[in-house]
Amino acid sequence: MKELDQTTGVLTTQKLLSLLECGRSPTITDRRSFAASLNAEGEKITLHGIEAWFKHTDSNYQTPKDSLHPELKSYAIPRKRWRGILDLFLVPISKVGLSDDKFREWCFDQHDEPISDVKVEQENSDELGLVTDRPSIAVLPFVNTGGDVRIDSLAGGLTEDIIHQLSRMPEMYVIPRSTIQKYRGEPLTCEHVAEQLRVHYMLEGRIRRSGETLRIIVELMDTLSGSIVWSQHFDEAEADIFKIQDNVSLQICANIEPALRIQSIRTYPSSQDSELKSWQAWQYGWHEMYINSPLAAPFESIDLFKKAAAEEPEYALAHAGIATGLAVGMLWGGIGQGALPEAKQHAEIAFKLLPESSVVLFGMAMITFLEPTPMTVPLEYLERAVKLEPSNVVYQSSLGYLEAMTGSAEKGVDRCQFAINVSPKDAKEPFICYMLSNALIANGQYQDAIATMMRSRMFSTVDLVWIMTGFAQYMLGDERSAKESLREAIKVGIRSFAFYAYTVKQRLWPQVDEEAKDCYLALLTEMGIN
Repeated sequence: MKELDQTTGVLTTQKLLSLLECGRSPTITDRRSFAASLNAEGEKITLHGIEAWFKHTDSNYQTPKDSLHPELKSYAIPRKRWRGILDLFLVPISKVGLSDDKFREWCFDQHDEPISDVKVEQENSDELGLVTDRPSIAVLPFVNTGGDVRIDSLAGGLTEDIIHQLSRMPEMYVIPRSTIQKYRGEPLTCEHVAEQLRVHYMLEGRIRRSGETLRIIVELMDTLSGSIVWSQHFDEAEADIFKIQDNVSLQICANIEPALRIQSIRTYPSSQDSELKSWQAWQYGWHEMYINSPLAAPFESIDLFKKAAAEEPEYALAHAGIATGLAVGMLWGGIGQGALPEAKQHAEIAFKLLPESSVVLFGMAMITFLEPTPMTVPLEYLERAVKLEPSNVVYQSSLGYLEAMTGSAEKGVDRCQFAINVSPKDAKEPFICYMLSNALIANGQYQDAIATMMRSRMFSTVDLVWIMTGFAQYMLGDERSAKESLREAIKVGIRSFAFYAYTVKQRLWPQVDEEAKDCYLALLTEMGIN
């Protein structure tokens, strides 16, 4: 097995993917726009030629390529192309000396001036326009309002961490840290930010001490209207500054994502608008899939993802969205298992295009969970997704669920509870509650599982919710209530006994005694589920 440092000193396909994902150039976001930009600079190449860099075999001889990275498919880009690529993204040649992992960190940290900054300075400020049609945001340096110099490091650390985490959200364009540092100490209004940085939103924060407590106040502003989109305060006991920094930055980012998504959706009339751009259709579809969760069949979201893919065939997030939407429908029962080949095909397309995207990794986790594969396979995909985007509560709760289903029930409960706590008013709460409920069952906390499962009325439309609730009631010795839950499952529409038997015995709650599972399944048969 090759060592990780085999990618040092080589411009690889993984480094190119990092450049495309990090938003370094708002006009180059996929392989098609990358090919067009190279051609505009005199570097003649087709999209097919770029695709060949990512293939596992040499196109001329059909011989397998050696990956330079033991965990990822990372291949060397032809050396004659290096200068054109580095010039296009304004990357110093010295950065090629980094490994794939370190290069990705550098890309998202934005140590050097991004292309967008150069363009903003060159353009006439009178011709005001946003730098990109994606959600764009500037995180202003947090202000220490109490004058305590010990808080300065927390203010700087929070600013840096939030920028870093927001940069990992695939739909977000974030002004890099190097640019924001120029405005440290300057009072900036919405008008100034809109004019100078050309972003739609700005986040500002203030920190002050009150006794042994630190109060952190955060506001997300719409720079075009001057209105407050979201605000919140955090009271933290002053103990470990670094722990406060990690916890608060994660909570802020977890709340910003749904707030910006809702705000952006309001800027166009409806999901049926034929003028929706590909990223808008994807964003709308992702939002719809989870605000109405659990829908037995999220067809509106799937249609939007397909619209995005039709608009931009190389759009990895659109393909991942189709796969995820179909997987959700198969899990909730509104879409038959016959859709699995189509879902798998889109997941694989997305993975070939952007193998290190959190959205794509989540789609792969959903598909592999549906297949008769070991639970460790989707677990590994989700672990990578959470590492890339730790503030995403869907990924966190899904990982907690899988941790509980692979033997780490207490760890899974803690992670799911964390997902709810970091974003308590998130529209995705029903989905998270479902994950937490199952983790609680695996941990033997049956009463808590029932209470959690019933927190949302939306749950009443899904058969599996009643099957899980009935199991928790049965384990508490309340067979009467368990039968009532099974009657509710029958009302909303049930699947075959074989499906439930496989789910209960093979995919859920490994900590629970097999004999107890068999007795519960016998109750299903008694209730007429066959």
